[in-house]
Amino acid sequence: LLFLAIFWPLNSVFNLFTSMSSWFGPNTGLFIAVFMVFYNIITMFALLPFISPFEKLATKVIKDKQAEGMKSYIKFIDDKLINSPAIAMGQVKKEIVNMNELTKENFIRAYETIITQNFENEELISKTEEGIDYLNIKITDFLINLSHNADDKDSRIIGGYFHALNDIERIGDHAYNFLESARKMKELDLQFSDTAKGELKELYDIIILMFDQTFKIFDKATDKRVEELHKLEDKTDVLATDLANAHYERITK
Repeated sequence: LLFLAIFWPLNSVFNLFTSMSSWFGPNTGLFIAVFMVFYNIITMFALLPFISPFEKLATKVIKDKQAEGMKSYIKFIDDKLINSPAIAMGQVKKEIVNMNELTKENFIRAYETIITQNFENEELISKTEEGIDYLNIKITDFLINLSHNADDKDSRIIGGYFHALNDIERIGDHAYNFLESARKMKELDLQFSDTAKGELKELYDIIILMFDQTFKIFDKATDKRVEELHKLEDKTDVLATDLANAHYERITK
């Protein structure tokens, strides 16, 4: 019906122009030029009522494709598991570990970008950050729904999962901030000195070790290595202060 609503009026106009061709005699070039001008004008007005629906359809298709792409980040949770809390608790834990691994990988990429000023992973960093944010939303929604069917023990665990999600998401934001800082440094033609790179690498290595230790504790649900983790945290606090002081001394000389 949509096709006929457009075709019949245009066909009538076409027939009209065909009969008008006799006006131009042998000058067919002029006739074709005039015909194309009027044809384009009439077609434009005929399609005007359909611009808004076509725009909405195109927008919806694009959003649907983007949503499908984001769904690929989800590996373990499914709303069908909500009514099976025992299984759901195990799966959501795996999904949080999955989110942490994505965050760690993105943190590494962003660190390497700001240190080397090599932007080959720029698009991947941005895309992964979107995936981390998407995972955060979906896991949070899943935990909220799951909490309605959880017993007291699982409810306490779910509370801890919310804290873990928040911390992982913040680390993801820090990684993306590295990328933004790297862009700014490139714009201003700034780079770290070799001395600064060496100092930052020392801090970076400890942070990566803390990543691994933390999620071994989380994944195995054990308090082993907690004391070691606290020592690493204290070491990073001291090292961060030392690095800031050393940087201040360099720029004031």
